[in-house]
Amino acid sequence: MRDGSLTITDVRGDDQGGYSCRIEKQNSASEWSETIQVMVLADPAPYVSAPVQATPGKTVTLTCSFAARNLSWTTQVAYSWTRNNIPIEGGQRYQMRDGSLTITDVRENDQGGYSCRTEKQNSSSEWSETIQVMVLADPSLTTAVVAGAAAAVIAVVAVIFVVFLFLYKRTKRSLEARYITPVSVRMSDIDKSAIDDTDVYTLIED
Repeated sequence: MRDGSLTITDVRGDDQGGYSCRIEKQNSASEWSETIQVMVLADPAPYVSAPVQATPGKTVTLTCSFAARNLSWTTQVAYSWTRNNIPIEGGQRYQMRDGSLTITDVRENDQGGYSCRTEKQNSSSEWSETIQVMVLADPSLTTAVVAGAAAAVIAVVAVIFVVFLFLYKRTKRSLEARYITPVSVRMSDIDKSAIDDTDVYTLIED
């Protein structure tokens, strides 16, 4: 305080409130002034930048950024992260450092909505807007599924071909047995002495 002024540096959330002053001189003091309300604005919500898609087994990094306002070099800023509104604890595959969240060996259950917020001293920002991160299908599994489907299709086609060929040959033999080409026999070509009287023949006259 100097020359009737009150200067507050590195404003915090708990500096908010009603302020009043009075003058004191020798053995007397004035009445307190009317109270003036000072509001400390909340830190602006940060925003998350991250790739929209992630590949299984790879590493993906999300970054939490914010607009610095009345922030000194000595101010310590901490970051909190959530996935699908569930707090994320650092360690193992999740590494949090300087506003970034790095996920190693990405898995399918890492897919979801990510959000962050900043915390400094006695104040914290609002949660950022949620950004959706989608984990793509495992390429190796996709290749295996496609290969399996192709093999199944080939097997079905082969079975159909074999059945069709079998039915075709069977039908062809049946038709050949049913329709025999007629043979014309002349009377002059027949040895009549060889004909048995008990047999019945139909002879075609010349």
